[in-house]
Amino acid sequence: MADDHKSTKSTVIDLPTVSYRDLMLGSQDAAVGLLKAASIDGFFQLDLRDTPAQQTVLDALPVVYKAGKQYFAQSPAVKEQDRRQANNGTDRGFTSCPSDEDLELSIDEYRAGNPPFPAVLQAKRETIGNFMESLDQACRVMLASLSASLGLQEGESLDQYHHKADTSESGLKFVSEPTLARIADVADNTHTDGGTFTIIFCKRLGLQTYLPRTKEWAFVPPKDGCCVVNVADALSRFSHGVLHSPRHRVTQVEDGAGERLYLSHFLRPSHKYAGP
Repeated sequence: MADDHKSTKSTVIDLPTVSYRDLMLGSQDAAVGLLKAASIDGFFQLDLRDTPAQQTVLDALPVVYKAGKQYFAQSPAVKEQDRRQANNGTDRGFTSCPSDEDLELSIDEYRAGNPPFPAVLQAKRETIGNFMESLDQACRVMLASLSASLGLQEGESLDQYHHKADTSESGLKFVSEPTLARIADVADNTHTDGGTFTIIFCKRLGLQTYLPRTKEWAFVPPKDGCCVVNVADALSRFSHGVLHSPRHRVTQVEDGAGERLYLSHFLRPSHKYAGP
């Protein structure tokens, strides 16, 4: 593990909560809260209740989780059919490494209808597609709010880097990353995300963020009615460093092997703005 932090097995951070409903209604308090959360720790909870995402995201979560479990329960040979032969730097399709297996669905490909979803997911294509579209819209509402809070004019708006008409690597990733029998065997995977926003769902503690102010790591807990959001590198770059892309990692609280599934939705910049 990284050596620039204290031992924090049980430290759990109480993230600020931003109301998506209030952002949609143009609440100044919600806008200020979003800017503060995105500028300081770069992690926050987005409350999706009492919004259109209540139905398309929160109510759909059990279905989307089940679809992910069904996908990863397939044989290795079947999953290998979804591995892209030439990803050209993308994570689309099936990927794997010693610690996890991933399936990333491109929102562009979903909208185009090609290539189709893996066969095991076809029956839930509409539910998964609506799930992605709703989270994409939530990201765009946050971008608009942050642009206004930062005083950006129309030609400077953060949305200019994410036009829907442009292609991008935005999409939904299913991540099967089981816990291990011994926590001591968990490899260090500290990183920042390269896109704009990452939205995360997970039922178990495992995601940790590094807190520079206290020089410690803290678990990011799931919260009813909310998704976890973190700022990523491109958004920090577009804001000239005002918005903070936090270091984070996936670990576990204690010894014990078991299933663990993450759902991660990524808003990434248009391809023409995706460079370093």
